[in-house]
Formats: sequence, structure tokens, C-alpha cells
Amino acid sequence: MTNTKLVFLNLAWNDLSTASIVCLVRILSINKNLEKLAIQHNRLGEGDLTEFAQVISTHASLKYLDISYNQIKNRDFNEIFKAV
Repeated sequence: MTNTKLVFLNLAWNDLSTASIVCLVRILSINKNLEKLAIQHNRLGEGDLTEFAQVISTHASLKYLDISYNQIKNRDFNEIFKAV
């Protein structure tokens, strides 16, 4: 995905899992204007979300984030979001 001007990204209900996290991190690292990210009802909790949490915490423009129903249990991920 070469678009660097994304403002809204909806990846809900896509069965995203561990293999998708690397791609998602890459997309988020080049799209710093993202205001809304919806990735609920996937399987993200199956992988290590530390890099995802780190890249998402750098998005000053992000106003809406829905990561519900992903069975997230990654300790580092949860610690980063407690601080934000």
C-alpha cells in the first residue's frame, strides 16, 4: 500500500492474524495523518503486538481507534496504551 495520505482505515471483520501484523505496522508507519483506525473483530491477539502499539502511539492525529474483540493479551501492548 503506497498511499501515504490515509485518514480512515477500516480493517474490521477481516480475520487478520499474526501474519497481518507486520503489514499493518508498515502501513501505519508511513501514514502519519491517520485519524481513524477500525480493526475490531479480528485475531490480532494471536501475535506479539508490541511493534503495533509502538507505531500507533506515535500517531498524534489519531482520534478514533477500535481494537475490540481481538483477544489481546500482550503485556507490552497493554502497558504502552495505559501510558497514552
